[in-house]
Amino acid sequence: KILRIDVDGGGPYAIPPGNPFADGIDGAPEVWLLGLRNPWRFSFDGDDLWIGDVGQGEWEEIDLVTIADGGTNLGWDVLEGTHCHEGTAEQCADPALTPPIHEYPHSNGWCSVTGGYVYRGAEIPELFGTYLYSDWCTGDLFALRVDAEGTVIESGVLAETDWRLQSFGVDLAGELYITREGTVYRVVAAP
Repeated sequence: KILRIDVDGGGPYAIPPGNPFADGIDGAPEVWLLGLRNPWRFSFDGDDLWIGDVGQGEWEEIDLVTIADGGTNLGWDVLEGTHCHEGTAEQCADPALTPPIHEYPHSNGWCSVTGGYVYRGAEIPELFGTYLYSDWCTGDLFALRVDAEGTVIESGVLAETDWRLQSFGVDLAGELYITREGTVYRVVAAP
């Protein structure tokens, strides 16, 4: 699950009135999204929320939802990625489950997605609008492009490293940073 709370509302926190279960009848009022196993980093790009969700044993996934998609069920633990995991065939085909926009298997040493950011900087113009993320086990840095409807139009390994990338960040100019073993690195174009 991903929770959404208002920390400016007084008391420890308040429930935003737009939360899908704000009335507490069909679920905890704090819940905004369901069906995630282990969302390991998420980031906003405008009204789009990009989520790297670590799979159980075979698939890693990237989910993309908008701020208006509260209450969306992203499928775990019925599905792992787009593949039936704990559910029956009927449960796995449930149209109420929203599949990821992208998934990758546990092959090539891959095992654990680290969600990143959509690049909005100016230093590497060929990456503008590209979602960058990594796999913790291999250190591979991936690039994912989607069209206006959120359909993947390009994906692949952007760089192979032996680093275990732990997290991503961006500065006010939209330039990308990665962290590894307590050190922050700025991503720049190759010379």
